[in-house]
Amino acid sequence: MSLKISDKNRPRFTLVVILLIFVSITAYSLNNAESKEKITVDEGYGEATVLVPPAPEDGENQEKKYFENESTATTLIKEDHGHLELEVSPRYWHGPHDAYMCFIEISVRGNLSSELDPEEMVIETQGIEAPELDKLHIDHQASQWDAEGLELWPGAKRRDGVVGEQETRIGSYVEDGDNFSVDTEIIMEHPTADLTEEPITLEFRASLQGLSEEVTSTVRVSFTQEGV
Repeated sequence: MSLKISDKNRPRFTLVVILLIFVSITAYSLNNAESKEKITVDEGYGEATVLVPPAPEDGENQEKKYFENESTATTLIKEDHGHLELEVSPRYWHGPHDAYMCFIEISVRGNLSSELDPEEMVIETQGIEAPELDKLHIDHQASQWDAEGLELWPGAKRRDGVVGEQETRIGSYVEDGDNFSVDTEIIMEHPTADLTEEPITLEFRASLQGLSEEVTSTVRVSFTQEGV
């Protein structure tokens, strides 16, 4: 015998189905969260200041200036569950007549206990301040992605290039949570060569997602000239 639903009762039946689906998804999410190892985090933070050369004179290209500055932030997961390390290294600053460009290397290292199973590792870069911040360009070079234990997101999921206060977002699926690493690079470009009144400041964040708590390491780098 087949069950027929009258047109009068059809909206009520549809609502019941939707509620059942919602309850099932919620129960699954709660059970999944409860099954994860509970962790507490001691978040790492680092800073670096880079003194950049003055603007090129008479529109001439400026030779590349190499820096030794770098900053490392290490976030510890307590109870000996491991750590997440973020290192940011501005390598050189190049000033053509119409813009300044800086090449910045980013290294992330993870070493976690086998009890943890993170799903993704995400790197974000954001412009915090700059003269005419809306003209600041940041491009994450996905082609410069040398990783172990990580699988890079497909292009449709990433946000490689941004302007102003927008965040780049490039990430990966964690294949080996016990020990993973990546070396990658961004290029920052800005048309204002004079930083004597206001610096350019970028914030870098590396985070592990899919644990009971998000694990994040943060580094801020400021580019200044004499007078700031």
